[in-house]
Amino acid sequence: MSNTPIVYAPRAYGLLSGMLAVYKPAGVGINSLHDKIVTKLVTDINRLEQRPQKQRLLQTKSISDSTIESLVSKTYVPDWSDHPLVTGPRFTNDNFLISFGNLLDADACGVQVIGVDKKGENLTKRYQNMGLPRKYKVHGQFGFASMTHSPKSRILERSTWDHVTADKISRVLTTIQVSHRNAMLRDSGLELSSHQAYKLASRGLLRPKGGYEPVIVDIKLSSLNLPHFVLEIICINDNCAYVRKILHEVAVELRTNAICTKLQVVQDGVFNHDSEHTLLSHQINTNNFLKSIFYYRPLLLPHLAKKADHFKKNNFIEKQNCATS
Repeated sequence: MSNTPIVYAPRAYGLLSGMLAVYKPAGVGINSLHDKIVTKLVTDINRLEQRPQKQRLLQTKSISDSTIESLVSKTYVPDWSDHPLVTGPRFTNDNFLISFGNLLDADACGVQVIGVDKKGENLTKRYQNMGLPRKYKVHGQFGFASMTHSPKSRILERSTWDHVTADKISRVLTTIQVSHRNAMLRDSGLELSSHQAYKLASRGLLRPKGGYEPVIVDIKLSSLNLPHFVLEIICINDNCAYVRKILHEVAVELRTNAICTKLQVVQDGVFNHDSEHTLLSHQINTNNFLKSIFYYRPLLLPHLAKKADHFKKNNFIEKQNCATS
């Protein structure tokens, strides 16, 4: 797609079909996000050039001529029943189908994958079933335990945290990561001592065979300023509640408690939070949607074209390891 904006509404509407990502702010539920997206798209596309008003046949008239047996003259006039002031806007909320990939809850922020139109809905389902890794930045605070591991739910317990150090946190995180990788290897269906298992594990491409259980691929401490800390977690088959639970379990291993004060999805497969094509709320309009859809289409095609093989889903983790090494 060229950088020239599309100004004709029917053409723009016909091209609005595919996958992209928006940045969901914290405090916005998924239903509210859906309504905001649809409302902004409807408002914007109705500002573009609309199709012409329909014409209706007023009368036909036959004209006899000496050289030509007969000519038919047709007179058309505007069909005022098709005027926007009569019918309302050309596009309404019912014209847009917006679907979501892995759902972020109301308190989470970050990359939210969405599909537009029926094609986009099918793509998001296929994309979600591939189990591509998601990267989280999880902010926590030691000293509290709550029912949902967030500060918004009832506090159940208070505990001390002054004995916690970065080294202790790193040891706990390493133990968790090793246990999950061992579980992945065990559930992969491969012989543990085989060269294929070693090769896939060393490249970060190992996946559980056909399972949908959450798996931690990588977890590390990003920053520590007691009682506050930040973890970076890469997961497969996860959700926001599971990630908060992991933070709580880390604190329990450290003989304290912790709640999640902020949960941010910084990457979901090929979608990245700092990409210009991950749209912020004020950037949502028809042409920006089209640019993002066409930008991500070639990036998604190689992955969606592959069979659902648990060894050949994505090289995302391998790229992450190369980038950090």
